[in-house]
Amino acid sequence: MNLFETTFLDAQRKLGLAHYSVTFCDVALPGLYAEIDADPGDCIATVRYDSASCSGDDATEDTAIHEAIHLLLADFKHAMEGRSRAAQRVEEERVVRRVEAIVMRGLRAE
Repeated sequence: MNLFETTFLDAQRKLGLAHYSVTFCDVALPGLYAEIDADPGDCIATVRYDSASCSGDDATEDTAIHEAIHLLLADFKHAMEGRSRAAQRVEEERVVRRVEAIVMRGLRAE
């Protein structure tokens, strides 16, 4: 297990998301550090991340925590079913950006 996965799993645990089973894929993601697909109905998620890009920009831990926050909001997204996919993504990213700095400070302080 590498730094990204260890950081993500630690954040997942601290955020109380142990009910999700997470699979990781280290792949090239042009223009992205990482992305997550979560299925709250089945409590599974797949996190694709580009370790070369993350480590090259010294963004590994921040990116892993960012993706864990997306998992935190998976139930919120599930509740928004029926809205357009684009509207769901925009709203989710807006909420993640608002809470990201607060959550990162709290997780790092422990």
